Amino acid sequence: MFRNKDSLALNGMFERLDFQTPRQTDESSSRILRRWQADICTVVQERWETLIPEQLKLSPVSIFPATERKLMQELPGDSMGAHLEIGTEQIPSLLTTSGRLSRTLVESVLNIQGEDWPESSKLSAGELSILEILYENFNDSVRESWSGTEMIPCRFVSIHSKPGRSRLFSTGIDLLVIKFRVETQYGEEELSWLIPKQQIEELIAKEFDIHIKPAHDSLKQMTELTEKIPAEVIVKLGSAELKMSEAAGLAAGDVLLLDQSIRKPLTAFVANQPKWKVNPVTVGTRIGFQVVSLVEE
Repeated sequence: MFRNKDSLALNGMFERLDFQTPRQTDESSSRILRRWQADICTVVQERWETLIPEQLKLSPVSIFPATERKLMQELPGDSMGAHLEIGTEQIPSLLTTSGRLSRTLVESVLNIQGEDWPESSKLSAGELSILEILYENFNDSVRESWSGTEMIPCRFVSIHSKPGRSRLFSTGIDLLVIKFRVETQYGEEELSWLIPKQQIEELIAKEFDIHIKPAHDSLKQMTELTEKIPAEVIVKLGSAELKMSEAAGLAAGDVLLLDQSIRKPLTAFVANQPKWKVNPVTVGTRIGFQVVSLVEE
């Protein structure tokens, strides 16, 4: 096969495979995280029950990776957040609650009853102090729920009224999203805890003696595997439009005029998508093509 390997690697032939999507955590780390998540729910609920007359139920939902850019863009504008630092390494993390959940939690502490979700609105200084106490309860629960040999250091740093603009994380890094469900008198709402994926994996590996394969190794192996997948390349010589009666009357020796000029390059396709402009060539007794240019998207 006569081809330019560098061009093939860049031409988007394998656009359906997204190597930028963060990989899942390994099974050992996932088990530890799920246990931590469940224990956090138990301890947070115990602490919140001493402050909130109305019964709230906190339960684990999911744990999944996502990019920092995507998560920050998707945070609602009225969200509230708490900056928590995890471990001796002071790993930054962000606990986020929607505007209406934040207000519901505050009004529950104040024993304010309603028929439906309260409208999201700016919290007063006193209300922010109440929300801060609830966030600190979550922070203390994170510390106490750690299943390592000792409680993990965890420090509440500050509240963020615009968590999407907090800039706690390096741009573009992979984060781990730990989601919880809060069942209130008005219905269910989720809160999310965002932690840098690599740092929390390294912390778990160190504490529990787990070997985690570097992400770049997995990416390299997947890329190498993908490059070995065969892809059929079809070069279109041209096309012609005929009436059915004309097509039915074609016989050996008839010549059809195509819409392709001999002075213009042909189009090569991969997976029915145009990829290159090419010129036909001969290589010994075989017909081939020479790539002239890439087809613009």
